[in-house]
Amino acid sequence: MNFDCNADAEKIYNACKGLGTKEEDIIKVIGNRNLAQRHQIRLAYFSKYNKDLLDVLDSELSGDFGYLSRSLFLGPIQVLAMDLYKIFKKTGSAGGDINDIICCLSPSEITALKAAYLEVLNYEGVKDKARSLEKDIEKETKGQHRDFLLKFINTNRREFTPEEIRSVASSGRWDMLVDMQQVERNATAIHDATEGKAGKGNEVEVTRILSTASALDLRAMYDHYRDVYKVSMVDAISKAFKNPLRNAYNNVIMTAVDLRLLLVAQLYNAMHGLGTDERTLSRIFTIRSEIDLHNLRMLFQEKVGRSLGEMVKSDTSGDYRSLLLTILGEK
Repeated sequence: MNFDCNADAEKIYNACKGLGTKEEDIIKVIGNRNLAQRHQIRLAYFSKYNKDLLDVLDSELSGDFGYLSRSLFLGPIQVLAMDLYKIFKKTGSAGGDINDIICCLSPSEITALKAAYLEVLNYEGVKDKARSLEKDIEKETKGQHRDFLLKFINTNRREFTPEEIRSVASSGRWDMLVDMQQVERNATAIHDATEGKAGKGNEVEVTRILSTASALDLRAMYDHYRDVYKVSMVDAISKAFKNPLRNAYNNVIMTAVDLRLLLVAQLYNAMHGLGTDERTLSRIFTIRSEIDLHNLRMLFQEKVGRSLGEMVKSDTSGDYRSLLLTILGEK
């Protein structure tokens, strides 16, 4: 498909001018472009019409459809920062939603998120200059959940290159990059902190380990735990702790073990049962469309036994559904 940012900018302009908005015309453009192309469209729109396209979309589109449309013009970390701002704005709602964002990030991504969050606060006109991601977590969460999140975002965990991770994962030689004696000690400590402690696990000990271990430490720990205790570390934690702390712990572990499987679970949970979690759908579709949404779609079918597109069709409606399906390549 030939790409012309000026032609796309004009199509969106024509879809928005006059009475009424031609939403389908907007969907055809933004749903079939990648992030870099949408950035070019935004620049072209400003150059031609002297208006920020995001402001135009904000005034023309509403609800989940409007939010998703604007999110498609933002980078992944910007999307996460905006989502967190919306979550914290809704006092008392910071639980699983915040875990699904923060607990799935690497240390470098968290550093970028802190900066992006300050930019969102500035963009939204927040006058309290003392506010930050850390301060908002402190205010909107409580107890051991708050303690874990604050430790997690402020601990300088070791990071590895994708090549290093692939090399170790394919060979199973964790000892090439991690201290296996420490891994084994930590696995034992988690077992002692959870075994026979239904709903009353040792939060302090598990928080200490999961907030400081690198992704490869966690991957090796997960395998060692399963080999020694014949049970999943995630299952052990699920029995010993209650949400939202349980969800935070398990998100950290599963991000290290199999992020795609975790994302499939989040997508399924967003649509399963009564109600739909549109914010989670929008976040995953927006960010993973640039990475591996096609692979997630196939894994979803394999694990759930139902196509992702089918669930989107049955659980969403209108222009929002149309844009999701376009991003998914099913419209």
